[in-house]
Amino acid sequence: MRTGSSLCLLAVLLWFATGAVAGEKQKKPAPYSVVAGTVFREPGFALQGVSVTLSTEPATGSKEKVRKLQATSDSRGEFAFR
Repeated sequence: MRTGSSLCLLAVLLWFATGAVAGEKQKKPAPYSVVAGTVFREPGFALQGVSVTLSTEPATGSKEKVRKLQATSDSRGEFAFR
C-alpha cells in the first residue's frame, strides 16, 4: 500500500514540476525549418566529411543579412541545418 501512495505522490510532484499548474502559461517554441540531405559520389556511395554550405537570402525589403550556414556530412553522408 505504501508504495502505491508514494508513486501517486511522485506523479503529482512531477506534474507540478513540469509546469502543468492551472493558470500558468508556457512559452511556445520559436518556429524553425530543417534542411537535410545526403551527399553521394558518382556510383551512389555516400561521402563522409564533405563541407556543405547553405546561403539564406532575406525577403525583399527585409533588414536581415545574408547568412551562410555550414555543416559537414557524417559517416553516412548525411547533413542537416536547423
